Amino acid sequence: MESTLFAAFVTAKWSNMSHQSISVINLTGTKLFSFFKNRKKNHATIDKFNGKRNLYTFFGSIQVLGVAQNPRDLLAYHYLNNLCIVSSVPMVQLLKTNFTYNYDFYTTSVAYLNRYPNPYAKHVLSSDTLDSFVDDEGRLHTTRLVVKTGLLPEFIMPYLGSSVQSWVIEKSVIDPKRQEVSAYSANVDHHRFVKVEEFLKYSCKGNMTRLECNVRFLSKFFGFKKRIENWTKEKFSKNLHNLTEGFMYVISRVGGLSSTQSEQTI
Repeated sequence: MESTLFAAFVTAKWSNMSHQSISVINLTGTKLFSFFKNRKKNHATIDKFNGKRNLYTFFGSIQVLGVAQNPRDLLAYHYLNNLCIVSSVPMVQLLKTNFTYNYDFYTTSVAYLNRYPNPYAKHVLSSDTLDSFVDDEGRLHTTRLVVKTGLLPEFIMPYLGSSVQSWVIEKSVIDPKRQEVSAYSANVDHHRFVKVEEFLKYSCKGNMTRLECNVRFLSKFFGFKKRIENWTKEKFSKNLHNLTEGFMYVISRVGGLSSTQSEQTI
């Protein structure tokens, strides 16, 4: 049902899209392949994917995590249990950040699953596990609901007040064979104000772990769209220090001995 729903979304919305193709990228932004609009028929075909060009055959292997109402919205899904992104490449605010830690896969994965509560994340009110299972490949899949609170910018207070409480769905995959932790999170409410989607990937080699963080900000608040997106991106950038310190605090509790080695933000 989910794969059919996504295929129907592509077919139904394609005529309304300004883009002629939809690119599929991984968490690091590397392009994997593209869908191309078939001008003779109202469906898309796939370019160079295992020799198959039939959209519906391909989508039989996909579990959809969410379907966007707007064809320009970003969709996240599992393909062979690997978190990926489907995007029509809209013009929105993006933030890319890289960190390197002196910790192994075990320490990183345990710390990730136990990063709340910590003294650097006082805005997190609760974190509850909704679903958790291990697939046939030994990968741990977890879905959690995180409730957060935060202050709003002054220019929006007359409309929404001074603070807001938000519910965030977080899906993660821990792969011990690849020594990787992949995660996708997004708020499920307040989309008119702003939708924040975060894509994380921890890649571990020996005692070193590299974190790649990609965050997307999209507001639908008429008259304030750009200001809200810019404000949210700036606030998120300023909070990166607390996010890192909070993760390091949790790591120290599960046996880590050193600190962050390097940091790069774009």
